[in-house]
Amino acid sequence: MDSANECFHMSEEPQFRQALESDADVLLEFMQEYYAFDGHGFDHEKARTALTALLRDANLGLSWLILDGDAAVGYVVLCFSYSLEWLGRDAF
Repeated sequence: MDSANECFHMSEEPQFRQALESDADVLLEFMQEYYAFDGHGFDHEKARTALTALLRDANLGLSWLILDGDAAVGYVVLCFSYSLEWLGRDAF
């Protein structure tokens, strides 16, 4: 969707589902779109490695998909001293 020209309307109230490792491809697509919007570089394989680590270890953080019905329309990530943008542990 070209957000500059279209307006997105949810057909239902949004639902949130904790992301699983099997959701990595969908999450990576959302991440790549966000990184382009925010001016971050994006290396698909390095991002996959950082994301997979987070999805496997709740001590690093958690991620949820935002759903409109069955369709994933966004994501939320909460990290604990971990950064997907910086590809691992951080000390901010």
